[in-house]
Parts: sequence; structure tokens; C-alpha cells
Amino acid sequence: MLFKSKELKEIKTSIRDIESQFSSFYSTKYYAGNSELALLIAIPSCDFDECFLGEFLVNLEDGRKVQLQTIAFRFLI
Repeated sequence: MLFKSKELKEIKTSIRDIESQFSSFYSTKYYAGNSELALLIAIPSCDFDECFLGEFLVNLEDGRKVQLQTIAFRFLI
């Protein structure tokens, strides 16, 4: 998944916060370099697809929950 850092700042979260919500269940890795922020989540095959992953709720600092698909800029397979 790719994220825009400006959009994450606007909703008061970070790629690290999002990654931490998945890392206890799946193998994850995030990249926060000079371009878009990227989060890789290794999901065992046949568990679910990127559409289902996009429906996961992400907790924000202010207590709100948003679907991952509303804050991710792009899902990659």
C-alpha cells in the first residue's frame, strides 16, 4: 500500500502507527523514504485479497476509526 505523508498528517496518524496495527498478526515492513510512504503486509495466500484488506479499520490517535482504503493512496498486489 502507498500513502501520502501529507494526508496522514492531516488525519494525525503515521505509517508507523498503521503498521503497528497489523504487525502482531502479519509480517510487515514499512518504508518512509523520499517518495510515497509504503507499507508491505505479507498475508498467507488464500486468506483474503486487497479489497478485503481495504475494509480493515485503522485506529487514529483521536479515537476515530477509518477504513484502510480511505487513507491508502494505492493498493499493490
